[in-house]
Amino acid sequence: MRLLALAVLGLFAVGCGTPSGKDGGTGGGGAITGGGTGGGASGGGTGGGSSSGGGSATGGGSATGGGSATGGGGASGGGGATGGGGQIDAGPPPSVNVTVGNCAMPTPCTGNVQGIWFYTQACGDDPLADMRQFCSSVTLVSSNSTLSGRVDFVANNVTRQVTTTFDTTVNLPPSCSSIGCSAVQGLLRMSVPTATCVTAQMGRMGCDCNVTGTGSLDETGTFVNDGGVVTITTPNKTRTFDTCVLSSGSGTTMQVRETTSGLSGTERGTSTLTKQ
Repeated sequence: MRLLALAVLGLFAVGCGTPSGKDGGTGGGGAITGGGTGGGASGGGTGGGSSSGGGSATGGGSATGGGSATGGGGASGGGGATGGGGQIDAGPPPSVNVTVGNCAMPTPCTGNVQGIWFYTQACGDDPLADMRQFCSSVTLVSSNSTLSGRVDFVANNVTRQVTTTFDTTVNLPPSCSSIGCSAVQGLLRMSVPTATCVTAQMGRMGCDCNVTGTGSLDETGTFVNDGGVVTITTPNKTRTFDTCVLSSGSGTTMQVRETTSGLSGTERGTSTLTKQ
């Protein structure tokens, strides 16, 4: 769930890709999808939006974030099923590539979300949406992001754990980088210390800016599933997700997309999780 943005674009999902979140959910997922830098370079600054994921997922982040269901001391509530209060051992989740754009829009459907789920697909919405408010002609040159995580639903408890990596390059045209690539780099490094900006290459004009990094999410809370609309509550926030559980001969999958209204860091994208 919290996924995806977390992994999709580190430069414009600072809150999803760089910090680590414990229960606050500001790190990780992906997500899928969210967050952004406000303020074009030509305007004299980067306004440092936050998100991650995802990604996840929705996982960042958003969609969606991975997690472990310790929910107060273990899957059984008393520590028995998890072997003394630890996480149920389902092995390591796979690392999946985060795609960008044309994400599926799941319709909530009834289904049993109980159990252990691994992220097996992650898609982030347009990672430059926020930046385009200040630099309409910014373009994505390359994006190589991955997401690995799990979500555990046990009784009414949920835990999400996600890790992400990102390596992303964008092009800021002259209209958005008139202060020079070095100055743009300095502004970006206020939010993303790994940022580098050089004179644009391969026939492009302006500046090519690259960011690399990792992110993580680790949060535990409670949840309610109302016909596929899952509401997750942690000590710091309440988030809603559209989910749909589907079973086939190859297994059981769940599509997840965050629908929380008006919350900074919303996971902008859709994730698919597979039941273990």
